[in-house]
Amino acid sequence: MYFGSYSINGTSGSNTPVYGAIQSGGYGYFANTQGVTYVLSGLNDSGSYSGTLTAYAPPGQTFSTGLNIADFNVSGNASENGTYVTAVNGNFANSSESGSFTINYQPITSTPLSLSGLAGSYFGYYWGSGSTSIALTVNASGSFSGSDGFGCQISGTLVPVPGYDLAQVTVSSTGQSVCAGTLSGLAFEFTQDLSGQFGHAAGTYFYVGVSNANSGFAAELKLQ
Repeated sequence: MYFGSYSINGTSGSNTPVYGAIQSGGYGYFANTQGVTYVLSGLNDSGSYSGTLTAYAPPGQTFSTGLNIADFNVSGNASENGTYVTAVNGNFANSSESGSFTINYQPITSTPLSLSGLAGSYFGYYWGSGSTSIALTVNASGSFSGSDGFGCQISGTLVPVPGYDLAQVTVSSTGQSVCAGTLSGLAFEFTQDLSGQFGHAAGTYFYVGVSNANSGFAAELKLQ
């Protein structure tokens, strides 16, 4: 898991916090507390990189442009310790705005993710203001199904990343015009309520970041 922040050039105030996960040699998935999801592609484990940073508005919402997606050119540097990425920083820009970010690794557990340990009923929310609820049942095989407050039917699978408390996720969200279709991404388990939707109560939480070419979302689910 990674904590960090970003700032927008020309704006005042403190940096905006982000939370997320990185798959070595691939993608980073992050979200801020307003529910905007960011996908960082072209990421190297160490050294300089360049690629695309894609921002997705929370489900059912749009940016000021009227669109639910925004692309930025991004470049920066990453460092690693021989096992995993320890830090990422960079600059991003498109025709409307530009800024910079810094993200650092936060150790949360040394125990690899267990599908049998994740099995159960979950209730949670998409991240962001006006959050919409999600209810899922996760099976010991890694498959899951449920629904959300938009009326979308949700199903998919979790595949653990060997040796880490991290899973690759495939999600299908169908049934209404707001539903996002088939998405993929990453998920991790944690013992703290990062969004505050559960009053920071102790428990087992599962955080998911997924996207496709048109949509993306971040969600927090609590084991019931």
